[in-house]
Amino acid sequence: ITAAAGGMFGNRPVQRAARVQRRYRRAFASDGSRIVEGIEIVKTYRVLDGVAGVEMPTSTTKSRLVLQREPSTV
Repeated sequence: ITAAAGGMFGNRPVQRAARVQRRYRRAFASDGSRIVEGIEIVKTYRVLDGVAGVEMPTSTTKSRLVLQREPSTV
């Protein structure tokens, strides 16, 4: 990912690496229908001289996903 640094760095491009982790599990909704629940964690790291500093992420985002099928009307 290449983005502008902003702040005192102006519009100099800064490179970042992103790591995405996803976990899913099957579950049941309160009405008994099947759903898939998931969690997604995205961490970004600064890249200096072609090496990502993985010990300290610059940002972390956590998202919760729920996939549910509409009941069929057959």
